[in-house]
Amino acid sequence: MGLGRLALSNILYRGANLLVSYINIILLSRLLGPRGIGETSLFIATGNLTVYILGGSLESGLIYYYTSRRIPGNRLVPLIWVMLGLQLILLWTLMSLLHGIPGLPALIGLPGPRGSSWIVPVFVISTICTHYFSSLLSGRKAFRVLNLAILGFNLSILVLIGVCALLRHHGAYPGNAVILKLYLMSFGLQGLFVAGAYLGHTGDGQWQGWHFWEDFKTLFRYARWVYLSNTLAFLALRLDFWLVGYFCGAARLGVYSQAARVGQLFFILPMVIAATILPFAIEQKESFVSHLVPLFKCIFWVNLLSGVFLCACSPLFFPGLFGQSFRYSAVCFIILMPGIFCYSLTNLPTAYFLGIRKLGPVLWESVICIGIILTGDLIFIPRYNILGASLVSSAGYLICGLYTLNVFKKTSGLKAGELIRLRKGDIHRFLEVLQSLTHPSGEHSNDPADPSDNLRKEFTL
Repeated sequence: MGLGRLALSNILYRGANLLVSYINIILLSRLLGPRGIGETSLFIATGNLTVYILGGSLESGLIYYYTSRRIPGNRLVPLIWVMLGLQLILLWTLMSLLHGIPGLPALIGLPGPRGSSWIVPVFVISTICTHYFSSLLSGRKAFRVLNLAILGFNLSILVLIGVCALLRHHGAYPGNAVILKLYLMSFGLQGLFVAGAYLGHTGDGQWQGWHFWEDFKTLFRYARWVYLSNTLAFLALRLDFWLVGYFCGAARLGVYSQAARVGQLFFILPMVIAATILPFAIEQKESFVSHLVPLFKCIFWVNLLSGVFLCACSPLFFPGLFGQSFRYSAVCFIILMPGIFCYSLTNLPTAYFLGIRKLGPVLWESVICIGIILTGDLIFIPRYNILGASLVSSAGYLICGLYTLNVFKKTSGLKAGELIRLRKGDIHRFLEVLQSLTHPSGEHSNDPADPSDNLRKEFTL
């Protein structure tokens, strides 16, 4: 299947997922209010940081070696199951240590010993499982299967939240604490949906010998710099959550996190295109750069125009959708928008760097970002609360985005004007590029006689 059809299909399915997930957020915001959303955001930030630490960013190695056909899927699937078991043991050990430090669990949003015995492992292990099997499906270019699995998960969450809303309407609301636990534990379904989708689609669950240490070392050698970069990048993107929660409380964190969550909309199109082109970039290496210009222009102008529009509408958008208690999210969003826009443009260059195995710029981007945001947040949040957090985050994203784009410009030999200036025939060239990038078979054959069945490859915002 050509890249054009893959990208269009991926965007349409992601659009459906985005619609359902934001309906979930709107209903959850109206059920829980700013304080409940703040507590949820804090837990998810801590849970996802744990995912990055324990997961080792092996999904980057998985997609590289699966897409390059160096490690077959029948060897990768057993490795994933063993890794998940080891990560569960490490997680229990880590939680025991954290609960022994006075005050730390409350600061990072970790539930008490009873609640965490189920909620944290379910959330973390399921999310790691989702990352690993999503990478295999992306490496196989089975984006439709992946998106349908995630859509099934989002619809199940919608049913859960809808039932809670009906109970509240009829005066039988179980309370925010119960809803929060149910919502967080339901993330366990996501890993099951995605793993089941991969195994059902490929049948790669059969044992093919014990190659755990050999394959793990191969994957980690590739992923180690991505691991460091991803962990630092996530800290830079979510460090403000912990600091806002500490200095300003859960209610103000809920208001701030809602603005940040809407800002994530601007990463959807770049991430979809980046995930779609990554297998092609791995295959074509440096020669792929000529195809990036029209794709970059598409992201630039779509995000710029939609950003201006949403900033203008934000005073009505936030209170209208999430409730009057979130009206100050609009101010945070407007401040965040310049940085978010610039940072959203780095997804395509990052996919290109990963494809050609040039990981240095990705790592330095994260180091610069965390330095700026950590220093700035400690200075500005105590004085200016969530407005200070918005200002510092926007500045950090802006500087890091400009750094990555400058490195990409030098590496690719392209000029800035080539990447953003609209010319006559750009739309035609954009469609032409999508149509020209074709894959011989789109997805690997399941025919045992096909040699590609024995040599497969691999592959998140």
